[in-house]
Amino acid sequence: MPVIIKRVVADNQEFTVFDNLRFNAGTSKFEIDFASLSFIAPQKIVYRYRLVGNNYSEDWITTTNREDAFYTNLPPGKYKFLIQATNS
Repeated sequence: MPVIIKRVVADNQEFTVFDNLRFNAGTSKFEIDFASLSFIAPQKIVYRYRLVGNNYSEDWITTTNREDAFYTNLPPGKYKFLIQATNS
């Protein structure tokens, strides 16, 4: 099922274009808002996401009632946000 990234917020600055985002050193708070492109039983959508990169690998996080991810105090480096969505 397709998923889109709606916005990224880094230290209270909002970004809506996501190719090769770069942040200043010391940026400490990140929020990634996403949504599924399914209109069939949206209450049954299950998201699974994780952040990988720079010797940082978070386990998959599964959620059914949230469409955002939060990260704080990441070490400097390159990261990739991976997300999947399914419904029943």
